[in-house]
Formats: sequence, C-alpha cells, structure tokens
Amino acid sequence: MRLHRLRLLNFRQHADTELVLGPGITGIIGPNGSGKTTLLEAMAWAIYGNVAARGDKDSIRNLRAKARSSVRVEMEFGVGAHEYKVIRGLHNAELYRDGQLVANSLTEVTAQLERGLGMTHDEFFNTYFTGQKDLAVMAKLTRPERAAFLSRVLRYEQLSIAQERIREQRNALAAELHGREVGLPEPAALERERATAAARLEQARRAAAAAQAVRTRAQEVDAREAPRWQEWVEKEKRVHSLDGDRRMAEQGVTVAKQECERLDREMAEALKAQDQLDALRAELEPIERLKREQEALEHLQKEETARRADEGQLAELMRTIVGLDRRIAELAPAGDALAGVEREAHALAGRLEVAERAAEEQRAAWVREKEYATTRRRRAGGRSGPSTLRSWASSTAGCRRSWTTASTSATGSSSWPSRPRR
Repeated sequence: MRLHRLRLLNFRQHADTELVLGPGITGIIGPNGSGKTTLLEAMAWAIYGNVAARGDKDSIRNLRAKARSSVRVEMEFGVGAHEYKVIRGLHNAELYRDGQLVANSLTEVTAQLERGLGMTHDEFFNTYFTGQKDLAVMAKLTRPERAAFLSRVLRYEQLSIAQERIREQRNALAAELHGREVGLPEPAALERERATAAARLEQARRAAAAAQAVRTRAQEVDAREAPRWQEWVEKEKRVHSLDGDRRMAEQGVTVAKQECERLDREMAEALKAQDQLDALRAELEPIERLKREQEALEHLQKEETARRADEGQLAELMRTIVGLDRRIAELAPAGDALAGVEREAHALAGRLEVAERAAEEQRAAWVREKEYATTRRRRAGGRSGPSTLRSWASSTAGCRRSWTTASTSATGSSSWPSRPRR
C-alpha cells in the first residue's frame, strides 16, 4: 500500500488538514494531543468505517464544528497496479479505482477495500497500523500462526506460487530441449539433408527467377492493357448505370400503364354513369314535360276562372241594360226622365263595349292557348286533358248562350238606343 494524499475535514481535532506524502519515509512529529494518532485513525476509518474508530459517530465530529457541518476523510493510495481514492463521511462513502467510480455506499466501499488490501480491519491494525504496545498480539501467536499471518500480509504465498510456476516452466523447457537434442540425426545424414535442401533451394531459386520473368512480362502486358482495361471498366460502369436507368424507366412505364388502366376504368365508369344519367333524363323528360303542361293548364284554369267571372259581370251588365230598357219603356212619357235614362244607357253602352272587346280578346287568347295545350297534350299521350277541355268547351258554350240571349234581349227592345262608336 502506497499512501499519496490524506485530507481530514472536521475529523476530531482536525478542522481541515491535508497531507501530501511523497515516496520514501514520512515522519510526523508533534506534542501529545496534537492529532498524530488521529491521522492514523482517519486512514483506518476511511478504509473500514466506524469499526475502526474510537467511540461513536458523535465523538468523531470536531467539537468546534457546527452541528450540521460535514465530516469527511479523503485518502488516495496505490495497491499493486491500481490507484484508489476513497471519500468517506458519516452517512455516505465513495470509492474510485483508476478514476472510475466502483462503489458508492458505506458497506460496499468497505467490502471493496477489504478485497483490494486482502485483510480485515483487525489484521490492518496489527500490521500497517500498530499503536503503542499493540505488537504484543504477535507474541501471543505460535510460530506457524505467526508465519502464516506474515505470509498473508506480505503476500509471500503469492511469491512462492510464482516461483513454483517459473520453476515448472524452466523444467518443461529443459525437457523439451533435451528431447529435441536426442532426436537429432547423425551429422552425415544432416549433411545429406543439407545438400538435398541446397539443391531444392537452387531449384526453387530458378523457379522463382522464371516466375519473376513471367511476372515481369505479365506486368508489361498489364501496362499495355491497362488503358483497354480501364476503358472496359468505364464501359462496365456505364452499362450498370444504363441498366439502372433502364430499370427505373421500366418502373416508370409500369406505373404509367397502371395509371392509364386506372384512368380507363374510371373513364368507363364515368361513361357508364353518364349513360345511366342520360337514360334517367330520357325517362324523366316526359314527366318534366307533363309537369310543365300541368302548370300551363293550371294557369289556363286560373285564367278561365277569371274569364268566367268577367262573363258573369257581363251578364249582370246585360241584365241591368234589359232592366233599363224596361224602365225606358215605362218612362217614355217623361222626357226629362228619359233623357237621364238615355245618358245612363249611353254610359252603360260604353262600358258594355269595352267589356265586350276585353272579353273577345281574352277569349281569343284563351282559344289559342287551349289549342296549343291540346296539341302538346295529344303528342305526350296524356289522358287527363280531354275531360278538362270538354269542361272548358261546355262552359264556353254556356257563356256563348248567355251572350246570345243577352244580345237578343237587348236588340229586341223597341226603346234600345243606338250606341255611339268611338
């Protein structure tokens, strides 16, 4: 074990003490109670923990330190081919080997160091760390126990094993050398083998020279053919490149074909849907045409209703005129009354003329629309139209009869005055 550095922080008398130890022997001199033994105790505590300290945890803390101050010992040392650094506190510990963290708990750090040093804390206190009058334990051991203890501490057993291993290897090499010497042939035989080997060597040299000549010629041929070979390599690369382009083009063609097939299918479906739509439109055309004709007929029916209302008003006017004619006949002797009646008759005659012209124009328009609707209805093959047209025809005939009756009554009156023409 080679101690390099030791630092104590709030450990007993030492508030913050650091020692850097070089090679050779280091002596620490001081009065009693200055903390020399505490340095050795701190080394043991850093390795083995509380079992190596005097008293309990509270007695380890520096009396002048605060209650929550950190208590820590850092020690750097070497064992064999490894360098160690241990940092131990009251509640935690860390161990580094060759700069790598190998343990970070109190128990694991202690176990790792015991394995590295090869001794327990009791053995450590009886060897590396021996207090005053503590060597009496060695006197209590028997000679074999003392020899075994010192052999383990000084690792004499490992040295003995290494010596025995070297001795066995030396004996094995000596036996192998003796066996090879015994197996060697006679000098004459060796000479013959040497001559044979020399002849074979000469033959091999000639073969090597011939091979070298062949190799030289081959190199010359390679030098001459190198441009052609390079050209061939370039062509081969170009072929591979073109082959890759061809494969990409074929893939593109395949994708294009698939896209065309998909578009053809979509076009066929669209044409089929268009045909179905045209067929539906063809089927719906008569219905739409019938709807339009139905709307036209409903419009004509409304106009017919209005026309009938106008004819009713016209008949009412005719009846009024007839009544006035009777009044004129009754009031013929009264000139003044007759004059008033004539003025009223002239006014009614003007209104009648206007109503007649409007009724005639409306009847002519209605006849044209009726003929157009009848023609379209006949072409469409409808069956509901004739009954409606017959009802219109019958109503028209009734209106004509009432018109004729009114006209006859009006013209049959002896007192009907002549209507003015505008």
